Amino acid sequence: MSLLARLLRRTLASKDDEAEIVLAASSTAGKKKDPTDTDRKKINDFLKLASVNDIDIKARLAAYRDCNAAIAELPPDAGERAEVLNKCIIIVCPPRNRFPPIARARAVVPSLSNDLNAFHRVVEGPATVLPDLEQVFEELFEGKDTVKHPSGLSALTFAFANLIAMCRSYPKYDDITVNQTSGLLDLYPLYGANDEDARDTIRVVEPDEIGWGLLQPDAFFEAGERLEFLSPATSVLLILFNRNHNSIARKLLKENQGNRWVDPTTLDEESDERQLQDDEIFGLAKRVNCAVFRKIVTTDFLKGLLGLSPLDDAPSIDLLTNLEDSSSHVNSVEFSLLYSWLATLSEHEVDVVKEALSQIDEDPEDVTTEELSDWYSEYANVADMDRSTRPCVGLVRGDGNKFNDNELAAVVQKATEASAHAFRARGTAELVGLFEISAMERARKYEVCTFNKFREALGLPPYKSFEEWSGNAEVAKIAQALYQKIENLELYPGLRGEKTIDGKGFRLGETMTYALITDLVQVVRSDYSFKQDQKLEEETKLGAEMIKTNTSNGSFGSSLPAVILDNLPNNYDYNSSYGLFPFVTPEKAKELLKERADQAAAENKPPVVPSPEDVDFGKPKPPTNTHTITDPKGAQQVLNDNKKFKNPLADDLAKLTDGLGTLLGHDKDSHADDGHNIISSLLADRTCMRRYTTFIETAIKRYLKRYSKRAGKRHEVNYQDVANGAAAAWAAEILCGITLDQKNKLTTEDFFQKLKDINDTLFGTVAPQDKFTTLKRAKDAAQLIRNLIEKSLEHATADPCEESFFDWLLHLLQELLLDEELHVHTNKPAHDFLVRVSASGKDKKELSATVLGFAVFTGITFAKTLGIAVSCYMADARAKERDALKTASTKERDAPKPLSTKEREALDRLLLGYVREAERLSQTGPTTRVATEDTTITLSTGETVQIKKGDRIVIDLAEAQENIDQTINPNNPTKISFLPLIEGTVPAAIKVIFGLKDVKPEKGNCMLSYLREEEKKRRNSKMRIGRKGVPLIQRIFDVLYVISFIYFLSWAWSALGNAFDHLNTVKCSNPTHIRPWEAYTMLPGPDNRTAPFIVTLDNPKKRRISFVDIDERDMRFKVSVNGKKKALSSDFVLDRRIECGDDAEQCLKKGFSQASIIVSGGKQVVKVEWVGKDTLPGTNLIDWGVDKSRRFMWKQEAC
Repeated sequence: MSLLARLLRRTLASKDDEAEIVLAASSTAGKKKDPTDTDRKKINDFLKLASVNDIDIKARLAAYRDCNAAIAELPPDAGERAEVLNKCIIIVCPPRNRFPPIARARAVVPSLSNDLNAFHRVVEGPATVLPDLEQVFEELFEGKDTVKHPSGLSALTFAFANLIAMCRSYPKYDDITVNQTSGLLDLYPLYGANDEDARDTIRVVEPDEIGWGLLQPDAFFEAGERLEFLSPATSVLLILFNRNHNSIARKLLKENQGNRWVDPTTLDEESDERQLQDDEIFGLAKRVNCAVFRKIVTTDFLKGLLGLSPLDDAPSIDLLTNLEDSSSHVNSVEFSLLYSWLATLSEHEVDVVKEALSQIDEDPEDVTTEELSDWYSEYANVADMDRSTRPCVGLVRGDGNKFNDNELAAVVQKATEASAHAFRARGTAELVGLFEISAMERARKYEVCTFNKFREALGLPPYKSFEEWSGNAEVAKIAQALYQKIENLELYPGLRGEKTIDGKGFRLGETMTYALITDLVQVVRSDYSFKQDQKLEEETKLGAEMIKTNTSNGSFGSSLPAVILDNLPNNYDYNSSYGLFPFVTPEKAKELLKERADQAAAENKPPVVPSPEDVDFGKPKPPTNTHTITDPKGAQQVLNDNKKFKNPLADDLAKLTDGLGTLLGHDKDSHADDGHNIISSLLADRTCMRRYTTFIETAIKRYLKRYSKRAGKRHEVNYQDVANGAAAAWAAEILCGITLDQKNKLTTEDFFQKLKDINDTLFGTVAPQDKFTTLKRAKDAAQLIRNLIEKSLEHATADPCEESFFDWLLHLLQELLLDEELHVHTNKPAHDFLVRVSASGKDKKELSATVLGFAVFTGITFAKTLGIAVSCYMADARAKERDALKTASTKERDAPKPLSTKEREALDRLLLGYVREAERLSQTGPTTRVATEDTTITLSTGETVQIKKGDRIVIDLAEAQENIDQTINPNNPTKISFLPLIEGTVPAAIKVIFGLKDVKPEKGNCMLSYLREEEKKRRNSKMRIGRKGVPLIQRIFDVLYVISFIYFLSWAWSALGNAFDHLNTVKCSNPTHIRPWEAYTMLPGPDNRTAPFIVTLDNPKKRRISFVDIDERDMRFKVSVNGKKKALSSDFVLDRRIECGDDAEQCLKKGFSQASIIVSGGKQVVKVEWVGKDTLPGTNLIDWGVDKSRRFMWKQEAC
């Protein structure tokens, strides 16, 4: 290619508006910056600590927090990030072999008994000064007042911490040297110690329930005696993890990665195969659920230990990298003493403990440690041990042995809004002193070391005085009176009375903080299951996705919100602070979020997401009554009445379209005219549907070719990918005027994903915990697509005569030099549709929002409907119907002569019947509506359901599938309401897919195969008629000739332009066509009158606009400009028998009503209104007749 040609191609590319918009959007999509000098210093200061032997935990954590903030700003592949990840473990958690006492314990220290799961004593040398325990509690532990946690942590934080403690340690009552748990973070309170525990107590047992890998509803293994004296929220969290397991199990079966499993109902209830499938799904669901639990510990919980607030970003430094240097763990008695949170109990939780102790003694304060120990030992003999039916925290089970969602949510929300108490010396409630004394007794029985020896084992310097240890002169004086020397201070009192460290996190003592970080990180890193989690994607991509850190999830990467929101979906809005930030009180969350927003603004950083305005800090309102409708008749009544039952998506639609968009059948009545306008613009004449059908057929063939892969003599393809591709092409090319799959433009896959993100956001098909992420993507997608639509609207309404001389010259040179066809004035497929939409005169931003809503709705509906239909008839059980469909799909192609119009229509009705039947049988997800007034729903049985204003109605026909007639009857299908577009195009797509040669289903999700006919080679397929083969010298002379001729024309135009212009101020001399005849359809408006045709013209030149009635001779109309009557179309003799179709010239010859106006330059609003003559007898109302429409044609000419 010559230099001139290359320069020309670059010039043309630089003028591509679509590419510019797409590139601009991609260039601003979350780019990370290079580190600043300040950031580099923070990172370097942290890395220097790798070579420092002395451990100053405060300095290390402060450096960690600074480095974490700096790293968060860097790209994932930044060199600084990699270096920090490589060294963070030895900085925050130095290797244990640096400290011999603990290293020996981890390797060779003998256990306290011969039991395989016995506790170990890590540090030898017991404490020898042992003051009276009650005196120790009363003087060092017991609080004289209450102090709320300075970080605003909620009681739920330590309710969750209880689960960690219950996993790490559970001494036997008859032998405290033996731990009943593995000590790993394996959700022991839910599953037990092994598979036998779970099978015997909490797994489903009924034969018809086996095969899904489920747990019994809301059941957990923990016997219950430990839970009696813990926060009620701890028990509810266990119930939520039960539900999380079952949710994961169902998703795993649906995902069915590797096609390992089948629908359990197809297997014999007593078969080994069904039990084996149940075991496999259960095992994998347990793995994922435990991985989720570990993820919460290592993000949400560890964040607090590191001094970060719940509203800080999840740690960017991965403390779990480089697993090769991780060593095994043992059940240490010293570390088991760390997990005590009694000082943090809220006032409500203290009341719960008081009530529980009253089971032992009427006066809870009189209970002794001996009585408590006896009660623990006898609990299993007196309590209800049936995990599937027993009550929990005062709650009673309901239908299906499940607890009421509202009651569970109330417990969690109460723990969220209640502030935990500060962890401090002399801060524990008097009533729980019994448990503090029991812990100290157990420590003495274990003969644990002193506090300073434990610090030395950790590598921390020993304290030299009680004042240095406590930071409080009064506490130091009391401790000294009890223990004489700091070296004599026992471990448990030392942990409980140590001065706390600063930060926004848990604010525990230095020793306890460091020991907990070290212990939790080591326990996770040494867990074989955790190491296997790194390979989880090989077995389930869904599970692997669940344990990834998502910093855009609205809760700054926290993982517990997903468990809460997913398992109590009706009790939390996606933006509720109670759900997003459960480890902090709503008041503190609001304060912290405002701080982050202000800091981002001050440092000129991108706005924090979510912003304070995005979050609802009020307490979630109890959900209104929810009615689940499984009856088809009742469902139809709800779905067909948008006034009484509104779709709760209007708010999300407003967020995506600046309050301007509409979604047909799902939006507010104020947008009814928009929906009417867009439908009439899409189906403006009788030929439109034929064009759309042809487009869909071509698109299906295109994507079949693109996605098909050879498999021997056959080709295999994912038919849902094909459906999605055709849907994307339809929405982009026919509706939005967007070009796909070209350089620097959107791909088909990208565009469909953007439509899906918007659709998922609007229709609530995205999980609540993912709503912020999807909403962000949907907002970005909506803005990009709207920008592209607005540019298409500009092109559609632009005057072709206004193309600049430079543009015209570029296109001519393109044809001469680049062998590319001249495409000046070539319209995109969406041109006519966008022109008609623009005729309303509305602002292009409002029009782009309306077109976007329609594109999303029709595109996703098409893909979903086609996918359901193909899936239905690709099922093995539908082989008979599949053969019938294959015959019907090839009928027209194989017919000896073309089918008549009636035969084609009958064939289309048959194919549509198959589509309707598939839709009827599909188990689509539930749809939600909200009642706007009191009303009644009538069911097929004649029963009625009373609905109150504000009630939620969930339409879930999937629940009624077992009672639905499974017989396919395409000749008399259920009347399921589709848009005319879907009715016209889906059967055409079905015809292409089932018309493939020997099409049949294949293994795998949405897979089919077919025999692909050999394509005839076209010898000259790439040859162009025209400029090919022309010598280069001839092309150069052509260009010079054209340039000279153009220069002469431009000079002549400049000299004579003004002289001609003033002659055309009164009439239109020498009119030139700028827009050909275009048809427009008038349809009945909301009041059954014709909606007027309105178009806004904004051009500097004068033009003539002509109008003529078409089809039947039956309409007269009035034409106005800027509100002033300009013309009344010509009179005529009303006679509907006279027809002219859509041939404008024939209509004029046959005396159809016509009008012509001259419009001056500038912005002008042209309006066409029906004025007769076809009225109903005795009225001035239009007689719509059978077609329910009127059409006219119009054209524009430059004067």
